[in-house]
Amino acid sequence: MVGGNDYNTHPFNIATDGHRQPGSSFKTFTLVEALLRGISSGSVWPSAPVTFHVSKKELFPVHNFEDSYLGSVSLANAFAYSDNSVFARVGVSIGTHRIARLANKMGLHTPVSTNLAITLGALKEGVNPLEMAYAYSTIANDGKRVTSNLPAWKNGPVAVEDVRQANGHRLIKYKRKTIQVIPTAIAEEAKQVMTGPVTHGTATAAQLPNDVVYGKTGTTENYGDAWFVGFDSRYTVAVWVGYPDRLVPMKTQYRGGPVEGGTYPAEIWHDFMVQALSILDARNPKKDQTSPVPGQGSTTAPITPAPSSTAPTGGGTTTPQAPADQQPQTKKQPTQQTPQQQTPPAQTPAPGTGNGGTGGASPG
Repeated sequence: MVGGNDYNTHPFNIATDGHRQPGSSFKTFTLVEALLRGISSGSVWPSAPVTFHVSKKELFPVHNFEDSYLGSVSLANAFAYSDNSVFARVGVSIGTHRIARLANKMGLHTPVSTNLAITLGALKEGVNPLEMAYAYSTIANDGKRVTSNLPAWKNGPVAVEDVRQANGHRLIKYKRKTIQVIPTAIAEEAKQVMTGPVTHGTATAAQLPNDVVYGKTGTTENYGDAWFVGFDSRYTVAVWVGYPDRLVPMKTQYRGGPVEGGTYPAEIWHDFMVQALSILDARNPKKDQTSPVPGQGSTTAPITPAPSSTAPTGGGTTTPQAPADQQPQTKKQPTQQTPQQQTPPAQTPAPGTGNGGTGGASPG
């Protein structure tokens, strides 16, 4: 794990302690809860501006990036194109308390708030790359959380697999265990939907040759945080891009344009995976790495690209998994953006406040 580029000058570990807003990458939990509640991925929803009444004095207006709407759209395509108006409707209809509970059940360690804006990824307290990758790996592992008797936190990811003395005597014997937290059938349906962003939605830059990729982009309203969290049959990787010490709107850092989940994060994810899979193939030359066996998986230690105090950086975590069939490509639609909290973070990545923005203006 690399949580920074120089511990002596920047000891803060972004991978484990950098609590940042997840943006639309949090919509995956809304998707899974919707599937659990019997809402089909093919169900059709209105894609149009909507306002929810939080209280007599507080409203939660939701709009899409550049006020671009699709009229009516399936839940699957709303996920692929990150339609805020659809996911706000879905999330409110099934209940934010259920979404929050599921997110923690799937592997998020940070307590998840229940404000309406969590439907779009605006939490009262942000999350870190390690827990996002771990929670996504539950879907990749057919609905099972993979942990052990040596977890990073209770029933959490595993970084230590063996404890021995200098003479080789084992002090603690590693015991791998799995916990079924969502039904296998729901995990499989979620995986089918999660191919959409990569095949024809907001994350086409994450496509890998001869491989099926599942994932979701995330971008906060002020372009202060950008994510891509995804997996193939072997690894789950979460990439966060931003400034580690403070919230900096990245409006021009990507080739003169804004940094969104489908830009640097998806590209970093792609480049990391190409190298990681190449190393895996070299270490296992007798195994057919291009034809993974569905249902196999084990959790490995997180891997995080080194952050910088002067430029946007990223983060990630990996696990071996199993793919579902890839969806066909369709015409690309407008990307979406997710609201950020109104109160910007200080120094280290900070929690948001309130109900989390206005529900609009960030892609992914």
